[in-house]
Amino acid sequence: MAETLNLKIPLLKRGYHRMTLPFGSQKLRDDDYLHKGVDFTGNLNVSGGYDDILAFAAGTVITAGFEKDCGYWVRIDHGNGVITRYMHMKKGSLKVKVGDKVKKGQVIGSMGATGNVTGRHLHFDISFSGDVATKHGGFCIINKNRTYVDPLPYLMGEKSITDVTGYTTGNYKVIKAVNIRKGPGTKYDRVLYNSFSANAKEQIKKLGGKPEDNDFPKGMKLSISKLEQDDKGNWWGKCPTGWVYMKGYLEKR
Repeated sequence: MAETLNLKIPLLKRGYHRMTLPFGSQKLRDDDYLHKGVDFTGNLNVSGGYDDILAFAAGTVITAGFEKDCGYWVRIDHGNGVITRYMHMKKGSLKVKVGDKVKKGQVIGSMGATGNVTGRHLHFDISFSGDVATKHGGFCIINKNRTYVDPLPYLMGEKSITDVTGYTTGNYKVIKAVNIRKGPGTKYDRVLYNSFSANAKEQIKKLGGKPEDNDFPKGMKLSISKLEQDDKGNWWGKCPTGWVYMKGYLEKR
């Protein structure tokens, strides 16, 4: 049953959001496909129901084009493994291209009826890299190493996209000696003491750490500027020296 919602974070410029298909609802397909997002229509009494589509949050455009099922669509990477998708846009309406940096609420295109659809609407979904079902704490759909969650609590302002990861950027303290990698995962080479930042070397000296260990000792203070998951779903933080494994080794300060 269609429902008109008052979203705290609007996706349609005029603010009218009539949800016609909720998250997880079963569609009439042979593979018992579950809907990975929510569908919205605009106000049919205003501009024939067409409306401009807004970016859910700031990020980088990683897809902007046409695919058979999605129609004209856009994907935005918000960092920390979070991606949002906007499907079935009007032909010729896309306002962004791959690589563009977008702001929250920026117009990225217009509602349409392209792709595998039966009528004009916007399909919107939120997904996270890896299996984060336990962090989400609710029903989710896992598909191709991405976890799709119900977007409504995020659109209503009840949840934040940072809640699922359990980590944020900012200041941390090392609680267990940890090595540093050149990328987010153990498949990357270690960063050795000679390549540590000047600040890291000074802290190690004051803490009585041993340079030959090539580790950050307990008590080190770090500034984490970026978060990423490795291919096993483990979270790593980027500091000036390199990438540090998060769980069990760092705590927020």
